[in-house]
Amino acid sequence: MLYRENQNSFSMEIFKDPPAEYRGVPFWAWNTAMTKEDIDFCLTVFRDMGMGGGFLHSRTGMDIPYLGPEFMELIRYAHEEARDGEFIDNMDQALERA
Repeated sequence: MLYRENQNSFSMEIFKDPPAEYRGVPFWAWNTAMTKEDIDFCLTVFRDMGMGGGFLHSRTGMDIPYLGPEFMELIRYAHEEARDGEFIDNMDQALERA
């Protein structure tokens, strides 16, 4: 279930410092050469900013073949590096039109 904490009664502690599942999730444009180090850096920045994950979105300028083996490995890596409760999803408008 997406909102596990929602099953519990109200907690002022959770309200003051909500878990990842209640935090904002930025639009994460992949529009350059992506590496595992880039993914680690971005996830760290998102956590430092108090975000709850990210929407991965391939954009013009991405320097790896779209849906190729390297791309899929980086997508898999981003999902594996997400911590408990962090939301990582893939947004692909090209596939939505198909």
